[in-house]
Amino acid sequence: ARHEFTASGGYFVSDLYSATYIAGAAYTYHMTEETAVELSFAYTHQDADTIRAIEGGRGTVLEDEFARTLFAESILLWSPIYGKFRVGGNIMRFDLHFDVGVGVVDSPTSRGASGIAGLGFKVFLGQPLALRIDLRDRVYQQELLDEAFIVNDLAVTAGLSLFLPLRN
Repeated sequence: ARHEFTASGGYFVSDLYSATYIAGAAYTYHMTEETAVELSFAYTHQDADTIRAIEGGRGTVLEDEFARTLFAESILLWSPIYGKFRVGGNIMRFDLHFDVGVGVVDSPTSRGASGIAGLGFKVFLGQPLALRIDLRDRVYQQELLDEAFIVNDLAVTAGLSLFLPLRN
């Protein structure tokens, strides 16, 4: 069993809002070489440029132009593909993982459950560190202009992971 701590940041693309940044942290417990469970938290904000253009003169829907959005998620990771490649004189290890999970969203336009699916890639930088890239789709309900929408919001993040114990 191994423990992985990750700090990440990236790009968040929302169905109903303008694209913006996302930042997060995760704890991953690796039960086996191929399976792990992850608890993650992410922060972004709702950039309402698109909404203000749609609203026209109908009044303000979002009073806070920098409304925060929080995600708390529990995710199962499966890593069926792993291997090695050579970079210069160094041998680097990697793995490809698939993700599925559930979460909770908290924002001015959405409070409730979400579903998560995604995939990721890790390149190990020696024993304790890895560079991690993830693409995740979050599906949940948002309310805007008195209508409810099911949205698919995508995020691509890059992060640095620390593994404990420090040895394999």
